[in-house]
Amino acid sequence: MQRIVGAVDVGAYENISDIDHDGLPDIYETGTEIYVSATSTGSKPNVADSDGDGILDGVEVNIHGTNPNLTDSDADGFDDLFEINTGFSPISATSTPDALSTIRTAVEFRFNAANGVNYRIEGSTDLQNWDTIETGIIGAGGVVTRFYSTENQPKRYFRVKRN
Repeated sequence: MQRIVGAVDVGAYENISDIDHDGLPDIYETGTEIYVSATSTGSKPNVADSDGDGILDGVEVNIHGTNPNLTDSDADGFDDLFEINTGFSPISATSTPDALSTIRTAVEFRFNAANGVNYRIEGSTDLQNWDTIETGIIGAGGVVTRFYSTENQPKRYFRVKRN
């Protein structure tokens, strides 16, 4: 009999304990918080998501190749779950959603901001001359949303810059 836990096939571990049902045998979860290999993960055997990032430890190790002890396995400033959900690699520091910026309904401005990075938002009416609208925005490893009035401004463009 095989069972699937968090999209990880644990059928091969039929007689091996998996107390937290995260898809990793307890013998692989050493509890040291130091990832050595897929059979010495450092994750906690009684916690299904050791780093609290929303991804089961077994899914991190067996499907995504991420470290179940770190929310940001590649240390690029973006959480693993955010990168997975936006189609980027959580194990490559060069695969980041940094460049994505969107404008919604001409008043909602959204951009991806890396953890601890300082950003500013600029505005222009002609794409030539830019004024700082807001500065000192510190990224938290996800999407930042701002709303700006476009009243008395028939056209307005926005962009984000790292300080």
